Amino acid sequence: MLPIGIPAPDFSLPDQNGVLHTLSQYQGQKVILYFYPKDMTSGCTKQACAFAELYPQFREKGAVILGVSRDSVASHKRFEEKYGLPFPLLSDPDMTVIRAYDVQKPAKDGKPSNGLIRSTYLIGEDGEILRSEGSVNAANNPSQMLDALQALSPEEKKPARLQVAYASKTGHVEKIVQRLGLTDAVKIIDGSEKLEGPYVLFTYTTGKGKTPNQVDAFLASHPGILAVVGSGSRAKSHVETFNFAAEHIAAAYGIPVLGKLDGVGTDADYDALSKALAEL
Repeated sequence: MLPIGIPAPDFSLPDQNGVLHTLSQYQGQKVILYFYPKDMTSGCTKQACAFAELYPQFREKGAVILGVSRDSVASHKRFEEKYGLPFPLLSDPDMTVIRAYDVQKPAKDGKPSNGLIRSTYLIGEDGEILRSEGSVNAANNPSQMLDALQALSPEEKKPARLQVAYASKTGHVEKIVQRLGLTDAVKIIDGSEKLEGPYVLFTYTTGKGKTPNQVDAFLASHPGILAVVGSGSRAKSHVETFNFAAEHIAAAYGIPVLGKLDGVGTDADYDALSKALAEL
């Protein structure tokens, strides 16, 4: 086996369709280059089918899979068609690449061997060998290489999920939230609900005179509000109430008001608010 950290040898070999592949053409992608003894045999079939099953996950990680054996192009084609293999199988009948990657079986009684050791290389985007595995287990090798690939890939940091909080005793705000498609919105019942990350508050209160105190108490125990939406029913008293609450938050805390909705808002109203939420 070749050692880790050196450039992987370039090559040019035909696949099962007669198309030539070079290692250099995959620059910028990780390559799983696996060498196997023979098409259609039990172990090689298990290995190829396991790679095929995991193929979408390898592609998600930006890796391509290339299989190599001494078999002919025609043999590779039969192997591909029988098992629906989604990746190139490269034909190396002269063992040029097999020897270049040092996976041929050792000579016996002074005679060179035509066999090869089941082996797999993980090659980086720059062509450097990142991992080399010899005498691998046919069935387990694909999942082990996927684990190795995963270990090289930093975990994607997901942005903090924007939460929506709302208070609704009559169900008016709940209907508005549902119409916006905010199925995981947090309903505020007594102020003890836990909110993780930034959030948007849909305001609704039942008494104009009590609105500031209710809002102040809620904000004191739930920091992280990004914006507020006035919401409620279309009743005049409710419209005045949620407008008052939204305006109080904006004036007292400098928090922007994204919009004001009642239960019969137009599609344009909801579309505009959805767009504003998406841009936060």
